[in-house]
Amino acid sequence: MNSLRINLYAGLLYSLPICVWLLAQLDTASLEPEAVGGLMRQAAAALLLVQLLVLSIRLPAMPTPGGGQRRLQALLMLTTVPLPLLTIFWLSGAMDGAILLLSQVMVMGFGLLALGLGRVIVLLPPGTVRGPAWGSLQVTLALAVWQLRHHWLSWLGLG
Repeated sequence: MNSLRINLYAGLLYSLPICVWLLAQLDTASLEPEAVGGLMRQAAAALLLVQLLVLSIRLPAMPTPGGGQRRLQALLMLTTVPLPLLTIFWLSGAMDGAILLLSQVMVMGFGLLALGLGRVIVLLPPGTVRGPAWGSLQVTLALAVWQLRHHWLSWLGLG
């Protein structure tokens, strides 16, 4: 199975639980616009957090058969799968389109950073150094996303 297909499946796997959670919450919630908007903002914040965590784990150590173009395609596969859900958030009026666009630009920028840092590790001398370096980079990126989540979620107006 090629890496593009794996990344498409990964995008589906991380967005599906959020969709199921949101549908279950909407089914049990009162259908007042404020409550629905709050649930959609929570789902958007969770989706953004999961997107960044998946990118921090998946992208740095991704194999590169095909070079940079394949890595960028893999980044697009990981990040564009939940766009229909975000479009529903925008069309329902629960969220501002500019905030959603800014959050996805931030996700793409973070993905490019992770790809770039992973590429720097490829330039290290071959041997046993690369494996621990990739693992350390993945854990560092994931911890940075988790520890700084309150700052960037409040900056986007989602937290």
